[in-house]
Amino acid sequence: MNKALLLMLFMVFYNGASSNGLGVVEDVNSDPEILNGTRLTLQMQNTKSSDFLGIIEALQFMENDTVSIIGPQFSATARVISHIADELKVPLLSFAATDPTLSPT
Repeated sequence: MNKALLLMLFMVFYNGASSNGLGVVEDVNSDPEILNGTRLTLQMQNTKSSDFLGIIEALQFMENDTVSIIGPQFSATARVISHIADELKVPLLSFAATDPTLSPT
């Protein structure tokens, strides 16, 4: 199998954080046992803390068979994108959003 899993990553690029994500993808893809021959693809976008840009970028990524969304970093943007992710049944993981309404009940 040579399918690709596409993860959408929304983040602010501080101090090489984006290169750390790429290293993880390289590690996963270098061992075909981890995902049973499926390759992981990471695409990153910087929403610049804009809800509007977050919506546009999320919709563009959904055209590419995205399987998961990591980020956005801020609760307001995560809340907006969560509605898109929910409708499309794509998991959303925000690593820094603190709004309790974003957590499952």
